[in-house]
Amino acid sequence: KGYTETFMRLGIVDHCGLCAANGNSWLGMPEFIYYSSPVDCRKTDQSNKGSIIAHQWDFSAGFHFLGPVGWHYGASEGCWETTGKCLRDGMKEAVNMAEMSGHPAFIAPVYGGIPSYRGEINLLFNEGYDGEPMFQPADKHERYAAYFQFVEKYQKFMAFELTREHKLVFARSIDIADYYLRHFAVTPRTIYLSRTDHIMYDSWWLNEWYNKKIIATRERLPWLTRISSIMDYRKKNVYYKDPLSCEYVVVEDQRCSIRFERECPNPVWWFDYTKQERGPEGSSVIHTETPDVQVVKQQSSNDGIATIRLKMLTDAVFSDYAVILWGLPERFCNNISNIKTSAKEFVIAKNMEGEFHLVLFFDLKPGIELQVTCS
Repeated sequence: KGYTETFMRLGIVDHCGLCAANGNSWLGMPEFIYYSSPVDCRKTDQSNKGSIIAHQWDFSAGFHFLGPVGWHYGASEGCWETTGKCLRDGMKEAVNMAEMSGHPAFIAPVYGGIPSYRGEINLLFNEGYDGEPMFQPADKHERYAAYFQFVEKYQKFMAFELTREHKLVFARSIDIADYYLRHFAVTPRTIYLSRTDHIMYDSWWLNEWYNKKIIATRERLPWLTRISSIMDYRKKNVYYKDPLSCEYVVVEDQRCSIRFERECPNPVWWFDYTKQERGPEGSSVIHTETPDVQVVKQQSSNDGIATIRLKMLTDAVFSDYAVILWGLPERFCNNISNIKTSAKEFVIAKNMEGEFHLVLFFDLKPGIELQVTCS
């Protein structure tokens, strides 16, 4: 009596996910912390009365893996400078995510600094392996001294250096659940961008490399990339959600999770959470097959005003479709009021190099044209 509905809701934390949402059973579950559906824990709750907060057991939505430390040790072959750059880039992208999304960035990396180390990350580098406990005084195990020192550097870096550089808080999952219950009625929209300039290191977190020793990621995708060709490949092969380009944008909310890869204007991934019904074989995360859309772009400038026209060549109809414009001039994006568009909604994403990208939401139909004006 006297409590508001918010405080009467019980926050329960559900850890789930396999291979960082790359495994077939978990493919398409949200990348970020969310209200879990009572129908399927891999989907977001479509009501505004959710009480179960869920997240992947291991955050690796971006290129820059934050843990566990043992994987970094193997991937870097014991080079702390290489690992430190990856960790710093990952934290900068988390800060950027919070700024773009308008709410705190919650990430749940795996630590793994206490158990014995397993060396499968890089079989050609075995210094400090053989199942010895990770964190022990180096003088007791001279052979593993370098490894113990690496773990200690990781701990101090995460606990002290990053907390001095950023507004970083270490929280329990139950604390995050409490924050959600107090501040969000539904799963909030999260805008995330990840970009790598050292793919040979970041590839160690990608399943195509880990499982097949193939790197699927290239610098960019062409503007004319045909989405149906990507869909056909996925139907014929065991596939993972590895990025196909070195920069991508994720827009995720209560309804869906979509991903764009530079320079392709169309979404490369689209997972729909609104379909909550169970079928004969139970529930499944719906991987939406988005249509082929050829986007014809025309750009003009007059008196400092840039006008971009986009014509959609397609036979498809798709409600709340989205395309992205890559690399808008910074002067147009520092103030959101400078942007006018005929789209239903737009989202601005920016990378750490100061480039801005514009995601446009609209109802797709044959021949539809969008206009964006930047002043």
